[in-house]
Amino acid sequence: MDELSDPKAFVASVESFSGRTFRFRDEIASLVGIVHERNMRGLFEDIVFNAKFISNALNILRKTGTGNQETAKLSAELAGMTEKTVTLLRTVVKEAPEEFKQRFTGTFLAGSERGMNELIALLYELHWVKNYFLDMRHRR
Repeated sequence: MDELSDPKAFVASVESFSGRTFRFRDEIASLVGIVHERNMRGLFEDIVFNAKFISNALNILRKTGTGNQETAKLSAELAGMTEKTVTLLRTVVKEAPEEFKQRFTGTFLAGSERGMNELIALLYELHWVKNYFLDMRHRR
């Protein structure tokens, strides 16, 4: 059975694995439901991979700052990866019911400072999905 077939149970498993309750659990469950129904698992795996990269890059930049050549390169990669991830999320959400699509787009993809902060918070939670997938693959 595909682990994504029960989105709420899947999110609960990831939360248990991460040891935290997600702020955006309903939004993640909705995304999981959409990717499962539309056979978009590969796209979802790209999103969570990118989420892990973005979360790690932001942590590095917060610790080291952006004032040197190394971090300038990382900042550029981060911007590109964030843009790709927004495009992937838009692709998934395009298949969603209208109410969810509008709420998700308005919250995470609005392009405002608040929207960017919410997107980063969502991606941080999604990076746990990537960690969960990696852990499950190692157990098999």
